[in-house]
Formats: sequence, C-alpha cells, structure tokens
Amino acid sequence: MTPTFFIGFDISKLTLDVAVLKDGTLLQTRKIDNSESAIKQLLIALKSTHHCAPDNTIYCAEHMGLYRKFLTDVLTLKQARLCLESPLRIRLSLGIQRGKSDVLDAIRIAEYALKNVDSLKFWTPPRAPVEKLKTLMHLRKKLTKMSAMLKNTKKIEAYYLSESSRKDIGGYTHSTFRAIKADIHVIEREMTDIINLDAQLHNLIQVMTSVPYIGKIIATEIIILTNEFRDISCPKKFSSYCGIAPFARTSGTSVNKKPKISHIANKDMKKILHLAALGATRRGQTLFKSYYERKVKEGKNKMSILNAIRNKLVRVVFACVRDNKLYEEQA
Repeated sequence: MTPTFFIGFDISKLTLDVAVLKDGTLLQTRKIDNSESAIKQLLIALKSTHHCAPDNTIYCAEHMGLYRKFLTDVLTLKQARLCLESPLRIRLSLGIQRGKSDVLDAIRIAEYALKNVDSLKFWTPPRAPVEKLKTLMHLRKKLTKMSAMLKNTKKIEAYYLSESSRKDIGGYTHSTFRAIKADIHVIEREMTDIINLDAQLHNLIQVMTSVPYIGKIIATEIIILTNEFRDISCPKKFSSYCGIAPFARTSGTSVNKKPKISHIANKDMKKILHLAALGATRRGQTLFKSYYERKVKEGKNKMSILNAIRNKLVRVVFACVRDNKLYEEQA
C-alpha cells in the first residue's frame, strides 16, 4: 500500500518531537517523553485521530545511538516501517534551511521521508547476540581510550619528571590502569563466549579472520556495523562508509584533481583497518606485502598504497563472506 502518512521524530535524551505529514500537508506537531509508554500512547492517538497504521505510515528519525532505543523497540514490536537515517544526509538533502528548533527538525525529517520515499531503506533490527556485542564493543572502546590516556601520560612524565617523581605519581594510577586492562579482558572474553555460542556469528568470525591481519576485533566491528552484512553487503559501500574509498574531483576542463578520500567517515573503523594494513606491510610474506613493496619501488606515495591495501582487505573479507569460504593465498 502506498504510504499516506510520514511521521518524523527529532530524538533527544529525554523527549521526542513529533511531526505528522499527510500527502505533504502538516497535520500536527507535538512533544512527548522519550519512553516506551509515551511512544505507545502516541501510536494509539495517531491511529485514533488520523487512522495511521503500519501499512499506510512511514516513520523516520535520525540515528541517535542509544537515545533511539525506546522508539525502535516499540516500532519493531508494532512491525512499523522505520527509517533511521544519518543526520548529515537529512540536512544536506533539504537544501538551504533557515532557523533551527526541535519542532522544525521533526518537520524536516518527515519531509525528508516524503521526498525520498522511493529510496528509503528501512531499519532492520539486529539479532539479540549482535546487539549485545554492540554494547560490549562500545564499552570496550571507552575503556581502551581511558587506558591510552593513562599510558600517554606516563610517556610525558618519563620525559619531564625524575624517576622518584614518576614513581610517586605512578602510584596513584597504577591500580586504575591494571583495573581497566582487567575489565577489557573480561569484556573480550564475554564477546568470545557470545560468538562461540551462536553458530552464525561463529561461522562469520572464522571466515573473516582467515584473511591475513583481520583479527577478531576488526571482524566483530565489521559484523556490528553491517548488521551481519544485511545492511551493507557491498564492499565499495563499506569502504565509502569507512572513508577509504577515493572519489574523483573533476569539473569541465579546469578542475581535474587526483581522487581523494572523504573525511565523512567512521573514523574508528578507518583506524583499525589502517592498523591491519600496516601489519600487512610489516609481517609475513603475503600478497599484500608483495604489493606494497612493488608499489614503493615504483615510487608511489606510501599512504596511497596503504589505503589501497585497506580497500583490498575489505574486498577480500566481503568476498569470503559472500562465498562462505576461508581465504586462500593465491600463487
């Protein structure tokens, strides 16, 4: 059934601003609490007042991480069509906009859904073990950053302070550093248990980690970001998402610049893929290392070569998953 109603949500920590469009006409706006009970009451009111139903309504919101949980839980339970879109994509798609408020944002999100109805990609909820992995991975990142902060502080202290002063200061943070490392170890063990107990995840991890320099953390991160390759199944799209896909910059006869990567990217994924590419150039004698050495001899820029290796790793991982086959080094 062709959708008639387009409902936009502007999500914040405690509240949701809601805008209801019918065939391009604004019917109403309202503010509700960001809670399951308030969202359920909203759906009941919309059905009673405007006859909104899952088959004639599209819901759209910005992807706001944990803040969107109550909304996605309720709409998934009601089998509603929900689009979670990047805030940047929505903002850029609507052209020049003047003024900003929560109500205006909700209206603009609903207008985005109406304008792009034919190309909207509806949100697919991840399976329970993947959702748990996502939570644990997010916590691991926080603890890893805290550990890095303490470690970098020690390096600075080693340069400026005497040994006795370093020992005095180190006594305050030594137990904290060890506790963080222990917590990270517990989280990683829990993630391993989740993967081992789920046949689908276990198989994916085995296939992906068969690729050189793709470890469990990188493989798990890719699984989370692609929703087990359901949301992103194309390696080129994933490379674009990570900010490692080069894009051309040409216009007429006057602009003809070298292709460059975009800064609009998932920087965390880009960073760990970079570390994997560095490993491929330094350890073992694989096709990736041979490629790097050959291109260096040709005089190519080393960062460009590393970026090419990042793309190669992504393509190989996606190919192995597509064919459900372990990586084999070709002669």
